[in-house]
Amino acid sequence: MKTFAEIRTLSEAQATLDFDMGDPRKLASEWEQDDIFIKSWDRRKNKLVVQSRDKKGLIKWLTDIYGLDKRSAQKAVRWNHLRNSEM
Repeated sequence: MKTFAEIRTLSEAQATLDFDMGDPRKLASEWEQDDIFIKSWDRRKNKLVVQSRDKKGLIKWLTDIYGLDKRSAQKAVRWNHLRNSEM
């Protein structure tokens, strides 16, 4: 598993998702094979932030694995990308 410092240097795109399917750390090893990494997880608010080096790969993962439609996936990635650049 990668450390947060390694992930931050690799990150280009990220998305904040509602995640109420248990502990996402159990799925992290499968997601890392697709270059999707968990940045943070808030258990109380059921929010999961995932990030990837590849924006298109993240959108593909959101549609194929997470189950969003393509437009929703594009909005999630774009919105978080702009929000992070403002910080």
